Parts: sequence; C-alpha cells; structure tokens
Amino acid sequence: MKTIMQRVLLPVVYRLSKRKDVDRTLVILADAHHDELPYSMWQLEKKLREEPYFHVMELCKDYQKGSWREIFRHMLLFMRTYANAGFVVICDNHLPVASCKKRPETKVIQLWHSGGALKRFGYDAPGNIPKSYHGGNVFANYDLVTVSADYAVKPFVRAMKTDESRVKALGISRTDWFYDEKAKADIRARFERECPAATGKKVVLWAPTFRGSAGAPRLVGEDALEALRGLLPNEYYVIIKLHPHAKKADVRAPKMLTEELLVVTDILISDYSSVIYDFAFFNRPMVLFTPDFAEYERSCGFYESYNSIPAYRAADAQGLYRAVLACDQWDESLTGDFWARTMSACDGHATERVIRWMRKQLLYRAL
Repeated sequence: MKTIMQRVLLPVVYRLSKRKDVDRTLVILADAHHDELPYSMWQLEKKLREEPYFHVMELCKDYQKGSWREIFRHMLLFMRTYANAGFVVICDNHLPVASCKKRPETKVIQLWHSGGALKRFGYDAPGNIPKSYHGGNVFANYDLVTVSADYAVKPFVRAMKTDESRVKALGISRTDWFYDEKAKADIRARFERECPAATGKKVVLWAPTFRGSAGAPRLVGEDALEALRGLLPNEYYVIIKLHPHAKKADVRAPKMLTEELLVVTDILISDYSSVIYDFAFFNRPMVLFTPDFAEYERSCGFYESYNSIPAYRAADAQGLYRAVLACDQWDESLTGDFWARTMSACDGHATERVIRWMRKQLLYRAL
C-alpha cells in the first residue's frame, strides 16, 4: 500500500493540483515524524512569522501513529499544497516530498535535525533508503541542505547523491538559541522545578542513539546505565533520555527535550548520536559508551575518525563508572576545538542566513 501511494497515487494528486500558479510566498513547514512542529523548526518558524514576505502553513503528522485513513488524508492535503507552494521546509526524511518530480518554482529546504557528520546515512548506509526508491534518488528534490560546518558538506553530498552547490554550511537553525542566555536561564529554572532531587548534584545524562530501524529500534547498554546509578556516589544524578524512536521513558527524567537537558548536564554519556556535537558548545566532559563498537563500525561506519571525538571511552559497566569519575580532570579546550571544527557555522545566526537565502529566491523569480 505504501509503495502504491508513493509511486502512483501521490504523484497523480500532485499533477492534478499544480494547475494553479505557484504561490511564491507560501512556506510549508512539513514533518512526517511529529504531530506538532518539531523542535528543529522552532527558530525558523518564529522568524518567518515576523517576515512580511512570507506566510506560513504547518503540515505535521506522525505517520507511525493513527489510522491509515488519517495518514492518507494528511498526505493528500500535503501533496495538494506542495504542488502550489513557493517553499517546503523539512528537517528529516519526508517521503511525500520525494514521491514525484517537483515544479522548479518550488524550493525544498532540508534543515536536517542534527549537526556534524559522524555516522554514515542515506546512500552511504546499507538499508537506509527504502527499497521502493532504488533506481531513483529520495533527495533529488532538495534545493538547499543546511549543514553545521564546511567539513560536513562533502559527506552530505555523498550521502544524498546531490550537487555540492545545494549543500551549504549555513549552520543548524535550531542551535541559534544556544546563544540566548535568558532561554538557558529559564531552562535551568524549569529543570529545578521538575527535578528537585537533582539540586546540588552533578547531572549525568545518557542520550544514546538507537540501533536497528525506526520501526524496530533497539537499545544497547541500558543495563549498564541502570548499574551506574547504583555505583556512583550520591553527589551524581543520572538521567536517561532515549531517542524518540525508542518509545521508552525514564521516570526520573523531566519532561524536557534532550537539547534543553544539555543546558543542565554536567557529564554527557552517548555513543554514535549527533548530540555530542550540540554538547560540545558547553565545553563539558563527554563519555562515549560503545559496547558494540566493532559491530556498529562494520555495519554502519563513520565519516570521520571516531577517535577524533574528545571524550572518555567505555565498553562495559565498570569502565563506564571509571570514565564518569575521571571527568573531573576534563580539559575544556578539547571540546572547544571540536566545536570550532564541526559546528563553526552554528554561531547564533543560522536562521537569518536561511531566510536570506529564501529572500534571494523570491528576488530571482521576480526578475
């Protein structure tokens, strides 16, 4: 059914809907993984609402939830609107965007949801692209892909099989708030209200990626993290914040986004997640807990040397315990250099640069 929709029905709806002229000022913020606007678009949505040149429409629906009728109805609405929009903005894979060749007047912007370029993805990762797209290019409709630094351009070009002119180091829009001191102060205050037991303690956050697929995700190392809670002195407070695909929650974790929790985190434990790039902004110690490193490197692989990441390393519960205690000796300059290399375009003005690019497209089409 999914293949028929992608290959036949959605393209037909698109062709029938593009009889009208493109509304060059209409911006669709679209997502197929959330029922509400995802965090990665918040900064751009806020700025676009202040712009006199654009009007914004949000089309978000988690295609993993709800009935087929609801999903089908939402896809049809998206395709009808897509056919006449000036811009479509996404921040993750969005199969309806790729279901047919779009009109050249419509510009598709891929903000992406993560910084850096660590693990292989797209056409560089076996099984990452749906089989129904073999022979085509799921990223072919992208006009702009934003990345966090110049070094990430070539990996994205390769993973998406796209032209280098389309991948630009404009920065990751969602990171702009890292420079907002009031926002960070508000997060700290909210954390203290929601998690009073952590007051005065060193907050240790475990934020791993998932293994497997989004439809069948699996975790590695959960038992070791639970053991860590029992091993660490009382001055530490461990929070487990899993990837959204994992669909599990830690009862001790406040209802906050992972990116928000980074503000109050003293020690980050992760693995192959791009959260390590965000956390480098705060110049605090990281531990890479990777009991399955050999298997992961063989099955997925990396764009840069895993050893180049400034972090302590552990492969079992005892090693993890020792690594967390060793974080007291952390050299802040290590993460500073790492941020400068991998996230240099995330300077608090990424959203402005995206909107500037959009304005230029309006100007070019008006001439």
